[in-house]
Amino acid sequence: MTATILIVDDEENALRNISAFLEPKGYEVILATNLAEARASLQRGEPEIVLLDVQLPDGYGPDLLEETAHLPNRPPIILITAFGEIEMAVEAMKNGAHDFLQKPIQLEQLHQSIKRAEEIMTQMFEKSLRIDRVVCASGSTGTHAGLVTGFHGNNGNIPVIGVNVSRKEEILDKSKLEV
Repeated sequence: MTATILIVDDEENALRNISAFLEPKGYEVILATNLAEARASLQRGEPEIVLLDVQLPDGYGPDLLEETAHLPNRPPIILITAFGEIEMAVEAMKNGAHDFLQKPIQLEQLHQSIKRAEEIMTQMFEKSLRIDRVVCASGSTGTHAGLVTGFHGNNGNIPVIGVNVSRKEEILDKSKLEV
C-alpha cells in the first residue's frame, strides 16, 4: 500500500528532497509551505499521512495536532523540526503525533516511520469495515419492522442493509440478494 503524503515545510530544499525520496517509492506527494495550505488540503481530505514542520511562517505546526483531533479519520502526523527539544516531542506525542523526527531528516528513518503510519491506517480501515452486529427485524405487513433497523443504524452507527423479504421464495434464492 502506498499513501498520499502531505509534506508541510517552508524550506524548498526539504520539500524537494523528501518528495524526491518518496515519489519513486510510489507515494503520491502533496506539498504545502504553510499551515493555511495544509489546512486546505486536510479539509479536502487529500492526505493519508502528514509530515509537518514545527516552525512555519504562519504559525506553530503542532497546533495542527489539536485542530485535527476531532477528525474521525485523522491522518497520522509525523512532526519534523530542526529545533527539537525533548519537551516539545513529549507534548507532541501526547497530542497525538505519530512520530517526531529531527532535521536533517534521515530518509530511511522517515521511511520506517511512514511504513508504521501506513500500518496504523490499514488497521483503522479494517476496523471500520467490521460489522459487529446483525439486527433482523421482521413482522407482518404494517408492523413497521423497518423502523427498528433504522433506529439501530442511526443511533448505533451501524451500517444498515434493508432487505424486503415479503416473498420468501425470492429470499431463498441467494443469488437475488444484493448488498
